Amino acid sequence: NSIALYEDTVVLTTVDARIIVLGAKDGKVLREVQAFDVEKGYSYTVGPIVVNNTIISAISGCSIAGTAGGCYIVAHDFNTLEEKWRFNTIDDPNNPEQQASWGEVPPENRWGGTPWATGSYDPETNTTFWGIGMPAPYAELIRGSETGDVLYTNSTLALDADTGELKWYYQHLPRDNWDLDSPFERVLVDVEEGGETKNLLISVPGKNGIFFALDRNTGEYLWSQETVVQNVVSSIDEDGTVNLNEELIMSALGEAPMICTSVSGGKLWQAGAYSPVTQQFYVPLTEACNTTEATQSEFTAGNATGAMKFGPRVLPEGITEAGLVDAIKVGVEKSEDEGWKARQRASMTSSLLATAGGLVIGGDAGRYVKAWDDTTGEVLWEQRLNAPIGGYPMTYELDGEQYLVVPTGFSAAAGSIASAFPEIPLPSGTGNSIFVFKLPKQ
Repeated sequence: NSIALYEDTVVLTTVDARIIVLGAKDGKVLREVQAFDVEKGYSYTVGPIVVNNTIISAISGCSIAGTAGGCYIVAHDFNTLEEKWRFNTIDDPNNPEQQASWGEVPPENRWGGTPWATGSYDPETNTTFWGIGMPAPYAELIRGSETGDVLYTNSTLALDADTGELKWYYQHLPRDNWDLDSPFERVLVDVEEGGETKNLLISVPGKNGIFFALDRNTGEYLWSQETVVQNVVSSIDEDGTVNLNEELIMSALGEAPMICTSVSGGKLWQAGAYSPVTQQFYVPLTEACNTTEATQSEFTAGNATGAMKFGPRVLPEGITEAGLVDAIKVGVEKSEDEGWKARQRASMTSSLLATAGGLVIGGDAGRYVKAWDDTTGEVLWEQRLNAPIGGYPMTYELDGEQYLVVPTGFSAAAGSIASAFPEIPLPSGTGNSIFVFKLPKQ
């Protein structure tokens, strides 16, 4: 969970589904609210956004049996913590297309659609943007949605921050059958082309690792680019329609197709970083595949509803290095310059930091923190630490000196993909630490 700083307070969400407002100077609890029922399975994995005296957050846990029928982006009044609005990501009675996309599955039998990564906000249009996760059960064979797109799963939603009204949506992966959800960071970028400013939303939103550029005012699809080996999306039309590889959709129990990327990414929650200096988006990625097999499950209280068995993570054919940093050139149209790719054996486990000084900083499951040249991808500096690099590297200035802060510790991301690089041992303990480096002046 991230936090929000607003006026003289710290606003945070908790794993037991509360919103808490603290005094920034003394840490005292000023007010709190139980936003959702934790006993049903709801929890917070995202931090809040606070705008115009409104706390906007999104709930997680929507693949747990007790949460059937609704997953929500929700707004609370900053001063009173009273709920102002909520938007249901899998049941929108105002959109017949959304309802039809679930086939004969009624809202009370729908799961998923979890917005489990923090959204973005555009003050110019008062719009908040959120990425939405996969449907559940994962396979349409089990969930009963036939060939429906199961909206608004794996979509970007643009909502009015005052009312929660839907302005537009774009679905990055319709009809998900493999738990390749798409909730990750939506980055708002303004680019100058032809003497005009274009407002973009850029993202590698999901585990299949496809980069998308959208017009953030309209949701219009502009272009896309693959980053890692994937076999689920066969093509994307000029109008943004995403076409699937039908051969990978399970039609019977016992089928176990090999899916690239894996449930462990491609892209995961580790965030990319955009540099306005180079006009490139730097993305931490992992090459991996696994088999998927639909299973019959009883959806009892407290249990997950995915109903799928995943095989071991393996590298795609012809790939020997799991880790990848991809530098994507951003513009209104796709550039002929595809940027650079920096490959390495261990998977990426931290978010990236891009600096005005020409560095891209991040770390991996092999416990290395690295600094890449932002124009060439050359490794300029690296140091091995005590545990996989995690979280979000950050930088600050104090008394004319620049510092770099790097968190390390237990990494579920590293553990889930470790079978792809078995010769790199992971620490047996947590190793939770904070390392601070001082950058040289020259």
